[in-house]
Amino acid sequence: MLAIDIQPARDGMNSWIDYWHSKKGGNVTWAIDGSGTLVRKYGITVLGQTVVIDRTGNVVYNGRALNYESLVQLVEES
Repeated sequence: MLAIDIQPARDGMNSWIDYWHSKKGGNVTWAIDGSGTLVRKYGITVLGQTVVIDRTGNVVYNGRALNYESLVQLVEES
């Protein structure tokens, strides 16, 4: 999983990555998109938006309020 942030502050990101690791032992890479390239490419309009992209590059989810179990299911199916 790749988590992308648009700001260099890691406060919230560290806790999110720690949560993901504790729940599933998931491998998460954290990156910064300071230029906003990916934000524009995937139509991200608000902070906290989640985009799930499958292995072929297709967007399978783009939205908010995705709970942990639903995120896991989308990732496993993609």
